Amino acid sequence: MQELVCLIMSGGDPESVEASPNWVRVPWLETVQLTPLELRASPRLLATHFPHHMMPQSFNQVKPKVIYVMRNPKDVCTSDYYFHIMASFLVTPSSKRDFLHKFLEGKMIYGSWFDHVKSWLSAADTHRVMYICYEEMIEDLRGAVGRISKFLDKPLEQELIEQIADRCVFDNMKKNNMSNSTTAPPEILDQSKGTFMRKGVVGDWKNFLTVAEAEHFDAVYEEEMKGVAKVRHTECRDDRSSLYKGVYVPHKVSPAEALQQYEDLSFRPDDVLIATYPKSGTTWMQELVCLIMSGGDPEHVEASPNWERVPWLETNHRIRLELRPSPRLLTTHFSHRMMPQSFNQVKPKVIYVMRNPKDVCTSDYYFHIMASFLVTPSSKRDFLHKFLEGKSFDHVKSWLSAADTHRVMYICYEEMIEDLRGAVGRISKFLDKPLEQELIEQIADRCVFDNMKKNNMSNSTTAPPEILDQSKGTFMRKGVVGDWKNFLTVAEAEHFDAVYEEEMKGVVLTVVTVY
Repeated sequence: MQELVCLIMSGGDPESVEASPNWVRVPWLETVQLTPLELRASPRLLATHFPHHMMPQSFNQVKPKVIYVMRNPKDVCTSDYYFHIMASFLVTPSSKRDFLHKFLEGKMIYGSWFDHVKSWLSAADTHRVMYICYEEMIEDLRGAVGRISKFLDKPLEQELIEQIADRCVFDNMKKNNMSNSTTAPPEILDQSKGTFMRKGVVGDWKNFLTVAEAEHFDAVYEEEMKGVAKVRHTECRDDRSSLYKGVYVPHKVSPAEALQQYEDLSFRPDDVLIATYPKSGTTWMQELVCLIMSGGDPEHVEASPNWERVPWLETNHRIRLELRPSPRLLTTHFSHRMMPQSFNQVKPKVIYVMRNPKDVCTSDYYFHIMASFLVTPSSKRDFLHKFLEGKSFDHVKSWLSAADTHRVMYICYEEMIEDLRGAVGRISKFLDKPLEQELIEQIADRCVFDNMKKNNMSNSTTAPPEILDQSKGTFMRKGVVGDWKNFLTVAEAEHFDAVYEEEMKGVVLTVVTVY
C-alpha cells in the first residue's frame, strides 16, 4: 500500500518510489525519523501498525484520511512467522506451534490481530476510512488503484492506473531495492535468514498450517469475531469478496469500479428504489414494479432481462445509470446506512421487501449452491451458523430506521403470497400510478409465481454460467411460504428463534413477516 499510495499521489512518477526507501517516503508514526514529521511538507504520507484506540488525541480531532488494509489472518500469521525469523529486532520463534499459539492469544508485537481489526472497523462511522483487503488487490489491482485514487481525490486516467498497477505487481515491485527492504541494516533485517518480500500470494497458509491447526484457527476466529459486521467467515476463508462500508460484497458482481460508480451516483426525486436483503422477493418486486410503471405492458418485461430493466446500484451496467431516462427503476441489496450521500439528500421513493428470515436463509442456501460467484456452502449447518452470525437482522433494522425520514413503503413476501392483487393496488398507489381493478388483476395474474417463472427475461435462465450454474439448481425454485420447515431441524428452528428474539428485541415491525 505504501508503494501504491506514493505512485498515486505523485501522479505515477517512478522517481517517487526509486529515490528513497519506503520507510523514508511513508514513515512510521511509531519510529524515530530522520526528518521530524512536523517538518515534512503536506500532504504527508504516514504509516502505522497501531490500532485505532492507540491513536493520539489530535488524530480524533482532525480526522485525516485512513486506508486500512486487511488480510486473511491465516496468511497474516504465516507471513509474520517467517518475518520473525529474519527480523533481528524480534524474538525468533521457538517453534511454529508456539508462534501460532501466541498469534491466536494476541501475545504479539502490536497485540491481537482480532482486536486490531475490530478497533479500526469501529472507526467507520466517525472517521474517513477506506477499507480494502489484500485479496482484493491480488484479484483486481487495477480496480483497487482506481478506488484508492478516488478516495485520495487523485482521479487517474485508465492508462496511468494500468501503469501503476503493473509497476506494483508483486514480482515487479520486488525488483525495487527502495521497496523490497534489502537496504535495511542487519540490525533490523538479517537477509541471510529470509526474504522480506517472500511470496505475495493468497492462501499460503495451506502450506503452513496442518488441518488440525487450521480448524483450531477457525474456531478461535469464530469466537473472536462474533458479532463483528461481516468480518467473519469470508475474511477468514473467502477470497471472492472485499470489504465495503463494513460489509463484504462479491468481486464478480460488485468490482471496485462499480462501487465507486455507486458512491458517485446522483439520485433523482422520481427514482424508485427496490431494496431487499437477498432472497426476500427481489425479482418478484422488480416484475411487479415494471408492469405497474408501464401500465401493464407485457413487452416491458419480455424485451430484456430484469437486471437491465431494474438495474442493481452496486454492479456494472451496459447503460450507465446517469444516462437512463426518468423515472429510473433501481434495485439494491445494500442496507440504508450504506446509501451514498445523494440518497439522503434527494430521498427517492423506496419499496423495502421483507420475508420470514427462516425462508430467506433456506432460499439463500440453495442460491449459494448454484451461484458461481459465491462460495458453495460446506454444509447446511455451517451455512445456518454463518447466516445467524451475519447481518441480515441489521439490514432490516437499518431500513426500518428510515421510516420517519424517507419515503419508504414496507411490504412482505408473505403479504404478496396471500393477497397479490391487494399488494399490486398498494404498490401502484405508493408509486402514484393508480390502476383500474381489471389491470390490477391482469398484473397480479401475470406475476403469480408459476406464470412469472415462464418468462425467460425474469427467471434468470439467461444469466451466464460464471454467474449462475443452471446445472446446480433453479433460480426461481418454489416461491412459497414456510419451506424452512423442510430445511431446518426442530433444534435448528428453536435456535433460530432464540437468535431472532435477541436480535430483534425492541424492533417494531410495520408489516408482519409471518415469523
